[in-house]
Amino acid sequence: MSNSPSNFSNNLGQNVFNPPTVFSYFPADFNLPGTNLFAPEFGILDTSSSYARANFMNTLFVANSGNGIPVSGTNRPQGTQISFASLQALPPQNLVDALNARLMHGTMSAQMNASIVATITAIPSGANQALQRAQTAIYLVASSSQYQVER
Repeated sequence: MSNSPSNFSNNLGQNVFNPPTVFSYFPADFNLPGTNLFAPEFGILDTSSSYARANFMNTLFVANSGNGIPVSGTNRPQGTQISFASLQALPPQNLVDALNARLMHGTMSAQMNASIVATITAIPSGANQALQRAQTAIYLVASSSQYQVER
């Protein structure tokens, strides 16, 4: 996969500068299968795009040692980088609570919170432990079904 911005967005079903309608990327009349509910946001979410979103999160937060999206010619001469410094200093529960507040506006379920805390606590000690915990926690939150649903 090329690292151009359009390739990342196209793989997510969203051409950044060319939404297909005034309703953006969502088909306004999309019905949630098996119901009478309109659910435009699910018109671009399927198995393939779910994997693409998880891969995008991995590229952004984990791959390239957490350096985000790499430099690419004139489109991104500086690349896209994320600073994990403020998150690395936090113990596991505080880290997950901070991500819950910042990324999910406090809507993370207790079960998801406990699962992520257990996962990042289990990361073995080492020189990059704090960075790995922060990257893993962000990836798990951002690729979760709870994060994908706007409330």
